[in-house]
Amino acid sequence: MEKTVLIACAGAQLGHGLGLAFARAGAKVICVDHDETLLMTLTRAAPDRIEPLRLNLMKPEHIGHFTDIWADTPLTFLILCQMLRFPGHPAMALPACAQLTSALAPALRSGGGQAVYLCHGGSGDPVTASLSDAMGAFAARLQAQLGASVPINGVQVQCAEDRVDAAALQMTLAGLNAPGAARIGGTLMTVLPRSD
Repeated sequence: MEKTVLIACAGAQLGHGLGLAFARAGAKVICVDHDETLLMTLTRAAPDRIEPLRLNLMKPEHIGHFTDIWADTPLTFLILCQMLRFPGHPAMALPACAQLTSALAPALRSGGGQAVYLCHGGSGDPVTASLSDAMGAFAARLQAQLGASVPINGVQVQCAEDRVDAAALQMTLAGLNAPGAARIGGTLMTVLPRSD
C-alpha cells in the first residue's frame, strides 16, 4: 500500500492486530500507546513497518504534543482504539477521539484518508445499550462537524476482541478507502465473531 496508518491506543488487542495487518499489507504504521512493553512487542513483529510512540492519547496535552508533530503527515487511516483500550471510561475516550480526529483532519484530507473508531457493543444491559446508541450518534455528529472531505465511521465489536479476524477487518477498511470506492461516512458498522 505504501500508505500511512496511525493507530491510537494500539495496546488494545484489536489495535495490535490491525497494526500487524496493515504493516503486512505494506503500510507504514504509527502505533501510539502509553504502555512501552506492548509497543515494543508490536514493533518487534514488523520493525521495518511499525513506528512506536509512547504517549497517552486519552490526555489532551499528549494529543496536543502529538498533533503538533504529525498534523502535516498525510494519513490514509486514523484508527481510534481509545474505547477498546479504556472501556470503563467513555466520558474520557469520546472527547479524546473527537479531539484527535479534529486535529488530524488536515493530515487525513491531504492523504485522502478516513478515521475509524472501534468500540464494544452488543450486551443486553441498559448501560451498554445506551452506550451503543451514543457510539452510533458519535460517528454522525463528528462527520457533520468535520464535513464530507474526511469520512468518519465506527466499528462496533459484538464479541471478544480475540474473536475478530483483524486481517479481514483490515481488508474491509482498506476496501472502504480503495480508489473508486464510495466514500461513506457517519456510519456505525458491526463486526460479528469469526467462525472457526
